[in-house]
Amino acid sequence: MVSKPNQLKCCGNCTFHGSYEYPFKIFCWYDYSFKDSIKDVFNCCDSFRWKAQRCNCVRDALNRRKEK
Repeated sequence: MVSKPNQLKCCGNCTFHGSYEYPFKIFCWYDYSFKDSIKDVFNCCDSFRWKAQRCNCVRDALNRRKEK
């Protein structure tokens, strides 16, 4: 398992993501014109581009998932 949430290759760590239903759902700017643009924060597609961000959605989603 990856030790740091910001190292996960997932929609929440992609340059194309924006907040939607924080922290579990994101809005994908890349898919906006092509298909369903609402994604699970842990999904990942072939268009993934890494970008370190200030957004904590991945970390918060992992923490909330542990709480359940």
